[in-house]
Amino acid sequence: EHSSFDTDLYLVDVAAGTGRNLTAHPGQGDIRYSNARFTRDGRSLYVLSDYGREYVNLAVMSTAPGASGLVFVLEEPHDIDAMEFSRVSATLAVVVNVDGWSQLRLYDASNPVQLREITRPTIPPGVVTTLDFSHDGRYLLIDLSRASSPDEVYRVDARTGAVERVTRSDHAGVDESTLVEPTVERVRSFDGVEVPVLLFRPRNMQPGERVPAVVWVHGGPEAQFTPYFSAVIQYLVGHGYIVAAPNVRGSTGYGKRYAHLDDVALREDSVKDLA
Repeated sequence: EHSSFDTDLYLVDVAAGTGRNLTAHPGQGDIRYSNARFTRDGRSLYVLSDYGREYVNLAVMSTAPGASGLVFVLEEPHDIDAMEFSRVSATLAVVVNVDGWSQLRLYDASNPVQLREITRPTIPPGVVTTLDFSHDGRYLLIDLSRASSPDEVYRVDARTGAVERVTRSDHAGVDESTLVEPTVERVRSFDGVEVPVLLFRPRNMQPGERVPAVVWVHGGPEAQFTPYFSAVIQYLVGHGYIVAAPNVRGSTGYGKRYAHLDDVALREDSVKDLA
């Protein structure tokens, strides 16, 4: 990793202890590569990259010496945040970031460059960060954090897409049904750029009612507020506050251009977004 937006991918010979850069790109600017997984035959890799495009998408690349170039096999107008592959069942799972929420998709990857979508499992709205297939490839285990619930583990049938919650953590007597999920609003900023805001409203708030508000500014600068569980946010909303969590310019998850709109001399523009 050279920076948040510039990485290289190395192939390491475990026995020899040597490494070879598969993605050297001098003079080509910032390019991201991540989540490399060997294909079934071991001669190529699945990799997430934004090479030549606005968003991080899924590509296949050869590991052969002298080979060059990526073949993009999934192209989305959103970032693909995570990916996992079962070499036993040739099943590929990807997590697509849509306004901070995770969409889970499963593909038959028998042909690495011609994926066939199996299903889009219906998971509760939230954020998936970890994926792991069972040894036989039949099930996919995911961890899911929701705005209204801390991390739990879910099991997904990779053939049918059926989803089952397999952990039920102690929540110290707090009733999950009293907690609040956010909506996405978009605010037009000073120069016309639309800024997405995740908005938490008190559960019993009436139309037209005015209540105090807290603006929740995420860290970074290159990061994204996602609908994860925050005890502090739920406490505030439960006591009658609106919590507005903006993804001001410079945030990730909305493409390269948006992420670079606050670079160097433009940094104060993100502060104007907050205003």
